[in-house]
Amino acid sequence: VAGVDRAPTQLIQQAAKLIGESSTASMQGAFAEAARAVWSALAEMVALVLLSLCWLIFQVRSRITRPVGAAVEMAQAVAAGDLTRESAFRGEDEIGQLLDAMRAMQGKLKEFVAEQGRVAGRHEAGVISARMAAEDFPGAFGEIGRHMNALIDGHVKVQARVLEIMSRYARGDFADSLEPLPGERAAVNDALDTVRENLKG
Repeated sequence: VAGVDRAPTQLIQQAAKLIGESSTASMQGAFAEAARAVWSALAEMVALVLLSLCWLIFQVRSRITRPVGAAVEMAQAVAAGDLTRESAFRGEDEIGQLLDAMRAMQGKLKEFVAEQGRVAGRHEAGVISARMAAEDFPGAFGEIGRHMNALIDGHVKVQARVLEIMSRYARGDFADSLEPLPGERAAVNDALDTVRENLKG
């Protein structure tokens, strides 16, 4: 009986060994497959994070960095006297409002320069009564306009007074003289005095 039982026992042991080896191989394969799945998922997550960061950087540059850079360039251009620099960025946020304010400043400066040119052109054409419309400009712009008008008024009054005195000199009336002018304008007093003395002989 002992010899007869040996063969089935060996068969059972061999079968158990084969089953164990098969189970071990299957488990190792399952572990390897699970590891590959984990690494694949991690790689996908990393790629997703990187894509998200790239998108976020692009949004920051598009919505913040570039518009702010455009506003800085516009401000630098205005400081250099260039009123033609423009930006295509538009928006309702704070940066968009900043750019709108820069455009408004550019527009007001252009209007101011154009008004100065208009007055200069009128004076060149002989219309010495032309003045800047200072009331059309707010704040410092209007103040500069009023100062310019006062400067023009001062020159025009001196010119009118000189013409009046010269007319009297031409008629032989040398009793009048120009009120003393300050600084370099005193040369006008000297010139009139010279004319008077020459005419008086």
